[in-house]
Amino acid sequence: MASSSAAAPEPVPVRVNHDLLQRTALGACVLVGGRLRRDGQTWTLTTTDGAALEVTALDPCVLVETSDFVEVSGTKVDGAPFPISRVSYLGQGDDRLWNEMVILMHQPSFRMVFAAHGS
Repeated sequence: MASSSAAAPEPVPVRVNHDLLQRTALGACVLVGGRLRRDGQTWTLTTTDGAALEVTALDPCVLVETSDFVEVSGTKVDGAPFPISRVSYLGQGDDRLWNEMVILMHQPSFRMVFAAHGS
């Protein structure tokens, strides 16, 4: 039997707000939108649903103080802070509108609208 040298595909991250993150399984790859702020050595993401999520970056160079809307990518772990691997700076987004989109993405009747489709 031949062995496969192909790497396993990376998991597709799921967009969540803080409430949905709390209900997401440990180890899940997620995207969380909001506003980053720094207080001393502590970084906090104010999520689109208004919660404060303490974050830490696997690479500290990705964290930049800004008033812009951001989306962070990370893997859910047990406890705080939330480890992020990537930050996308998205300009002056509308937090409320983004939050409504995230909520709709998780509604059974809208999942097909937001699902990734193969080409």
